[in-house]
Amino acid sequence: MNEDILEQILKEVKKISQLLEQKNDQNKLKEDLNGLDFKINAEACNKVGGMQ
Repeated sequence: MNEDILEQILKEVKKISQLLEQKNDQNKLKEDLNGLDFKINAEACNKVGGMQ
């Protein structure tokens, strides 16, 4: 009986762990995209500034 409960808890903990990992990956991707966006904007500003 107790082993079944522990087994179930372990399954749930693994699920939560996977969800947290996915969320972490999404946040990392967002950071990468924001950084890329910033670089693109900075480069565009430099080009526009250089043309004047």
